[in-house]
Amino acid sequence: MLSLIGVDLFLLCPSVLASPCAPLREEKSVKKYRVGIIGCGGRAGGHADAFRHMEEVEIAGAADLQPERLQKFCDRWEIENRYQTSTQLLEAQKLDLVTLVTLPGPRPQLAEECAAAGVPVINAEKVVAFDMAAAGPARCSP
Repeated sequence: MLSLIGVDLFLLCPSVLASPCAPLREEKSVKKYRVGIIGCGGRAGGHADAFRHMEEVEIAGAADLQPERLQKFCDRWEIENRYQTSTQLLEAQKLDLVTLVTLPGPRPQLAEECAAAGVPVINAEKVVAFDMAAAGPARCSP
């Protein structure tokens, strides 16, 4: 069963991306964790802003079904790799984390797609789905 992390991004990243944080930052070469953003609407900017403040994170790419929204978002956050589908993003990039910033409806399917592509950490905006039945295998483990 796939477990999703449905917590605020600021709580997720320090424990997942840098454990422990201090030794990682003291090294001369910092490992860059590659992040993908799926969904480029209004809330995605908060995720991009948080990632930009973490020196050990690089936004490897973004995907959105609406080309104009994708272009505007990627131009704003200086993201070079732009994809019109999550499948294109996942096939083109080796990602350490994906954040799903979409409406609840497609999130369970997107989470499954990310897990199948080998993404080890999947962050989903709350709520994961409209109801637990719709969440399917993407339900959080007890």
